Parts: sequence; structure tokens; C-alpha cells
Amino acid sequence: ETNARMLGVDAPEKRTKAGQLVSSVVENWLESRSDSLMFESVRPDKFAGRWGGYLYAFDSPQATLSTFLVNSGLAVDYAGGKRHDWSDEMLDTIESKCRELLR
Repeated sequence: ETNARMLGVDAPEKRTKAGQLVSSVVENWLESRSDSLMFESVRPDKFAGRWGGYLYAFDSPQATLSTFLVNSGLAVDYAGGKRHDWSDEMLDTIESKCRELLR
């Protein structure tokens, strides 16, 4: 097992309700593609033992998990630097979107 961080995306922290729901959506995304996933590691992350990269379905390399999360409104683009400040309103919106996707 390897720990990884998705590059290019900032999502709510897992300790928030929105972050927990995003994690559930990610689990569904992974399960629906479990036989065709590929992780492209780009570089070691700043935390020891973790890699940064992109996760995508092997038959559709443009459809990364990061792109899915941003296009679904569950995360924002991130290119480094200061992380996004998540307002309560934004977290509520993400929770609603997650609930719709989890139906």
C-alpha cells in the first residue's frame, strides 16, 4: 500500500462533513473503475512516504479523479501555495452535491 496525494486539486479536509462525503464519492468513483485504474506518480510529496500524482482510468487518461472532483464542484484547482479557505456556504453546497452523486 502506498500513500498518495492527488496533484492539481484542493478538496475539503476529511475532518469536515463535506470532506467525509467527498471521500464517499471518491470511493464510488474508484469502485466503478477498479479494474482499470492507473496512478501516475509525478514527484515525492513534502510528507515522507507519500507521492503526488494523478489517478485515472487506464482507458481514459484525460479523465483524472482530480478533474472529476473539480468538474463536479467538489474541489477546486490547486497549483501550490496557500490552500483554499472553505466557507460554511461552500461546504454546505459540496455536501448537497455529494448527496446527489451518492443516490
